[in-house]
Amino acid sequence: MALGIGCPALISRGGIDGSKVPICVEHSNNFRYTENINAVYANYNRQLKGVMVQAGLRMENTSAEGQSKGRTWEGTGYKPFDSTLSRDYTNLFPSAAV
Repeated sequence: MALGIGCPALISRGGIDGSKVPICVEHSNNFRYTENINAVYANYNRQLKGVMVQAGLRMENTSAEGQSKGRTWEGTGYKPFDSTLSRDYTNLFPSAAV
């Protein structure tokens, strides 16, 4: 019989600088993001009648923010745009194995 618990965390930052790609600057944009993922999990193992049984549950919370800047066509020419998106969500991931 064994019980395992943990609490991992991950913070990542990154992006794409589309203006550095020599295809077409007018159709490119810059995208930057920050993502923070926190989790907690519990896992239980037990031998039952010669068979190993495992059950677990992981809860994961993610907060992400991204910003996109570039240019878009609006009828008579290209206009700059700046859009920001934000997502926060929590999910449960159950698991079982025999």
